Amino acid sequence: MRLIHCTNKLIKELKVVVQDKEINHKELTLGDWYANFFIFNRRNCLMFVNTKTLCAFVVPDLLKKDFLKFHDIFINGLTNLLDIAAINSDVKNEIIKEYVNIQIVKTDSKSILGSMNDYIQLYKWTLGGLEDKRKWTSGKYNIQVNKRPSIKLKFRTPFEVLADLIKDEYSDNE
Repeated sequence: MRLIHCTNKLIKELKVVVQDKEINHKELTLGDWYANFFIFNRRNCLMFVNTKTLCAFVVPDLLKKDFLKFHDIFINGLTNLLDIAAINSDVKNEIIKEYVNIQIVKTDSKSILGSMNDYIQLYKWTLGGLEDKRKWTSGKYNIQVNKRPSIKLKFRTPFEVLADLIKDEYSDNE
């Protein structure tokens, strides 16, 4: 079972009972994700960040009722991210299958939370400075944020780390 570590603010919005993380939990393949809820221009948004690659994607313009479909929102966002990263469709389908069952737990890494907060600030700064926000899509942001080198990744981009991880894990499938 894959874990999505949610901030307390998101857990409150989701109105779910948080389960304890399994003691012997192992992060396989892409591993776990972190999720946070934020508001931008009076719109609800979700930010997801991968623990191994720091790949991130934002899902903007959500309504409160959309939070009931949290799993679907995550799967659609992950699918779009893998499409943007030009991942082979067979490998992409295999990765998506791994996230059929997810468990929501509390966050436990300040480093990942720091990266997520940086990504959220970048989102707000990028879109806040645009005169015509309609021309900017979340897809463009998702591309931009994942092509930025990170000191936490030894100055590699999240997409480079993702490509290497997939190459290592799925080399027999290609």
